[in-house]
Amino acid sequence: MNSYKAVVKESVKGLTAREKIAIKALNDVTELNDLVTPEQAIMINIDNVVTVQVHNEKSDNQDYNKYVYIDKDGTKYVSGSEPLYTTVKDILSDIEDAIADGEMDETEDITIKVMKKESANYKGQMFLTAELI
Repeated sequence: MNSYKAVVKESVKGLTAREKIAIKALNDVTELNDLVTPEQAIMINIDNVVTVQVHNEKSDNQDYNKYVYIDKDGTKYVSGSEPLYTTVKDILSDIEDAIADGEMDETEDITIKVMKKESANYKGQMFLTAELI
């Protein structure tokens, strides 16, 4: 049995087999937790969001997800943050609804601002979140 395995579980856009293999390796990615600070947010012009399911027997938490946010410029950002992923998926769902209702055009760019905020529930803890720009 493999002590490490990664599988593409979900993608906003369709991926080829080659793209899935490349993304699940998580080699050409920038870690959002290291890049974003409370003082420094980043902008991502979302082209795709990919969920990579990881099984790693050498980790304390052996089964977890990594979320890859792909910018239209090709830059790939990764985070395991569930609050960030939930927020981005909610934004994308609202945009799909707005497109279906004719309130937005599907060719519009979807730029999100990823930032770190202090948790209201856990004093002194920071979490990643996003907003549509």
